[in-house]
Amino acid sequence: LKARASAGPCVPVAGPHVSAPALATSLAHSAAMSSEDANEESYQSIHAKCRSSVQHTCKNEFQSSTDAVKAAFEIAEKRATEFPKEPNLEAFVLLVSASTSFLGGVISFQNNQMDELLEKMRKVESLADKGPDWPGKDLIKTFGSFFCGLALFAMAFKTKSVKQGGQATWKIVAALRQLRGGTLLREASDYPGRERDFVRGNAVYTNAQINLAISGLPPAVVSTATWLMKCTGDRAEALAELEGLWRGGSKV
Repeated sequence: LKARASAGPCVPVAGPHVSAPALATSLAHSAAMSSEDANEESYQSIHAKCRSSVQHTCKNEFQSSTDAVKAAFEIAEKRATEFPKEPNLEAFVLLVSASTSFLGGVISFQNNQMDELLEKMRKVESLADKGPDWPGKDLIKTFGSFFCGLALFAMAFKTKSVKQGGQATWKIVAALRQLRGGTLLREASDYPGRERDFVRGNAVYTNAQINLAISGLPPAVVSTATWLMKCTGDRAEALAELEGLWRGGSKV
């Protein structure tokens, strides 16, 4: 017994009682379990660091926020290489980075936050094309287009640039066309995979923001917008959805 204990854990070997095919199956199963554990661990690490980044931003701890989201992005890059068939989370992490750095810039009165937001959102659009197809892929690309449009619009308003104003309009319209009918948001909201907190939270947040924005428009415009987007335009519903994300502990 002492000799066996010092030799370490028992490993099955082919012999009279273990056939070679059975051994191969056992080893393959062990490898698959190890790979799945590593996949889950990397996902949970990305998730935790993104939440930490948001929490640091809310406490005005901007350097800690930047460090956390940078670490999350590095893990997401490595995960995309090691598990290419899994949904790619690089664009989601960069979206968190863009959002937290923009909030930090606004709070600390930085002058270049729109330039940084535009640069990151363009990269979000590019990264969103990586990896397999899944509801989060289209949603994050739409997010990137929409916020690119908002940043361009703000810059065009400041510089009086007609060209930037046209680019902003095209980006926003393209994003709204993707959201038209509400199918994309429904698919994202119902996504059952491990990445559901990323994709569902963003879908609910997007839907709430659309309803909130539409609710403040003139009645005739609200009627057209709700028909086009297949949403309610209900302010109370939008605020309830946002509160639900907060109370539910969502990353968003």
